[in-house]
Amino acid sequence: MLDPNTRSAKVRIVLANRDGAFRPGMYAAATFHSRRQKPHLVVPATAIMRLQDKDWIFRKETANSFRRLEVQTSGLPGGLQQIQQGAKAGDEIVANALVFSTAASEQGK
Repeated sequence: MLDPNTRSAKVRIVLANRDGAFRPGMYAAATFHSRRQKPHLVVPATAIMRLQDKDWIFRKETANSFRRLEVQTSGLPGGLQQIQQGAKAGDEIVANALVFSTAASEQGK
């Protein structure tokens, strides 16, 4: 089960260890690849704004209006986030939510 705070999970992997290089309790960073390819909605991590323990994005509604939407995400390597729920393919999303939010609040003053 993925820990939502650390975005990590414990796994057990069986490896050949003839030379004894691997020892119990060691840690590793690993990437797993599936044989099945499934499309995912992926955005830059900067597109996600964390506020009050929730993840948010800004989606373009019209030429001059945007809507803040709550999303469920999971982290990916390389500064990317997978949106699992809350947005769909084809949505126009602000690439840097924090900069956008700051600029929008300053315009409202």
